[in-house]
Order: sequence, then C-alpha cells, then structure tokens
Amino acid sequence: MEKLNDMIELLDKTSSLKFVLLLMIVFSVFNLHVFPSYQDKINEIAGKEAKVLDTRIDYSLAEVDLVFADMGVIGRDFYKSTVIPVDMIYPIIYGSFFILLLTYLLKKITATDSKLMFLSFLPVFVVLFDYWENINILNLLDTYPNLNPQDVIQGELITKLKWLSAFISIFLVLTLSIIIISRRFREIVRPLN
Repeated sequence: MEKLNDMIELLDKTSSLKFVLLLMIVFSVFNLHVFPSYQDKINEIAGKEAKVLDTRIDYSLAEVDLVFADMGVIGRDFYKSTVIPVDMIYPIIYGSFFILLLTYLLKKITATDSKLMFLSFLPVFVVLFDYWENINILNLLDTYPNLNPQDVIQGELITKLKWLSAFISIFLVLTLSIIIISRRFREIVRPLN
C-alpha cells in the first residue's frame, strides 16, 4: 500500500495540465497519423480492407484466417514489424496520458490522499491487456496458417477485456469532466442569484 501511495504522490507532481496536454498531442499523432497510415499500408498490400485485429472488438477463427490470408506474406510481415515497434510503444503513451489525465481530473474534485485517487490506475489494465493482446497477435501471425482455435478465442477475450477497460477509463474521464464542469457552472451561476 505504501508503494501505491508513493506512486500517487509521484502522479500528483507530474499530472500538470502542461504534461497532460503534451501526452494528448503525442496520443493524437498516433491515432490520427501513425495508425491510419499503417492500416492504409496493410490495405494497400492486401488490395482491400484488411482490418487489423487490434482495432476490432471481437473476431472469430474464420475472420482471423481471412484477414491474414488477405494480407498475404508481405502484409503479415509488415503487421509483425509494426506491432513490435509501434504497438509496444503506444500503450505506454496512452496509458501515461490517461493515468495523468485521471489524476489531474481527480485532483480537481478530491484530496490527493483520498482513496478515489486509486481510480487513476484503471488505465493500467488497458495497457496490460493491450500488451497481452499484442503478444497473442504475434503468436497468431507466427503460427498462421496453422491457427490454434484456442489461441484465437483467448485473443478475442483479451481484446474484449482491453476494450472494456478502455471504455471504463474513458467513461470515468467523461464523468469526472462533467462533474468538474457542473461545479464550475454552479460557481458562476451562484453569484448571479
């Protein structure tokens, strides 16, 4: 528990608006440029849309087999070479962004020694599931065309857990933002009465 309190203290010091905005810019570059360009490259290689597994909420053995077949050897090799350098860095970026954003927002509504501050760590689950998903995808790429149905089922479950934890984190950011905005609005309206 002491280590978690130390981490919250560190987050308190690093969760400035300036640092959150910097991470938001890097996060946005990945989402608006890096990932779309690498999806476009895979689509170009496949000659049609071959939606990567990371961006899906679910998939079946037949869908994995089809998308890997559509990618061809060159597309699968590109996917592998992209998953390792890009998709292993990205979770650190968005994880840091969401952890610091949640910390920043929580500091606006509660004391830094409050147990609510532990909600800042929710995005850690997204990061862990994302890394597990990436490792599973690399395994699927390595075993293709002899895909193990259990590996695909496990991968789909991991992917669903990643997205569920991501949606919970985003929901928390939106909820905290609404609370903060409504408090500010009441502060502005109250003197007018």
